[in-house]
Amino acid sequence: MIQSINNINFKAVRLVHNSQFSKSQKNVAEDIQAKLGKKGEEKDFVIEPLADDSVELSEVYNVKEKGVGVDKYIEYSNPLLIGRYNEENLFNYEDYTGKIKELYKDVAKMIASSIATIGLICLGFFLLTPKPNKAVKQAERVEILAKDSLQTLKQDSLKLTQESLRIFK
Repeated sequence: MIQSINNINFKAVRLVHNSQFSKSQKNVAEDIQAKLGKKGEEKDFVIEPLADDSVELSEVYNVKEKGVGVDKYIEYSNPLLIGRYNEENLFNYEDYTGKIKELYKDVAKMIASSIATIGLICLGFFLLTPKPNKAVKQAERVEILAKDSLQTLKQDSLKLTQESLRIFK
């Protein structure tokens, strides 16, 4: 018994089958597939027909095939429009690499602006935070209040106490 395997993602350049491609649109789509080459096997791309015999190429993510038989279709998310092409304006691989470089530059600018904003907020908090007062050392002035009682007695009172001690002996 053969069982189907669901949600397996095989990378490819896909044509939107529900739409009808004219002969010139098919030629342009085949040219795109040939020029994408190896990159077309590593990433998912969708080619959709437009009016005036032109096609639209987009890189897509999270591709899933749904449905069975005639009702089979693909779902994807985050399409990155690479460009619109016709027989007069053919696809060049540099269009794809230029779009990816532009995307990376935009992401780098967003990251740099986020870091700068966070840095300015931190600097603002640093400058607005009150600094603690520094303690200034002062010379201590200690007064000795309690002095030795013998030093405070006058000289004659010492003589009296010495004489009174002799009497008692």
